[in-house]
Amino acid sequence: MPDPNSFNGSSKSSKHPHPPLSTPPGHVAFRLLCHASRIGGVIGKSGTVIKNLQQSTIAKIRIEDAPLDSPDQVILVVADAALTGKLGLKNWNGEEIGEECRSWG
Repeated sequence: MPDPNSFNGSSKSSKHPHPPLSTPPGHVAFRLLCHASRIGGVIGKSGTVIKNLQQSTIAKIRIEDAPLDSPDQVILVVADAALTGKLGLKNWNGEEIGEECRSWG
């Protein structure tokens, strides 16, 4: 079975870690922590969720392994700082809890 993370970053089965993502001028980088038990929901079956997020936001998203003593994994997002769009925020039950507006050309 192919590794759904292979294009996004390192996975526990990866022998060679990917080089770090750089943050070009005019872009922003976010590092988010996600508990390892929930990271599958971010990736989605065969990587569908993360691929859709990348396509809809034109961002580079990579899941990286956390230090061995941490229960969390790192989600690295690099995107153009001047993009516009609307992002809906939902809690774990799927209830809308807010929205954020940005420019997403």
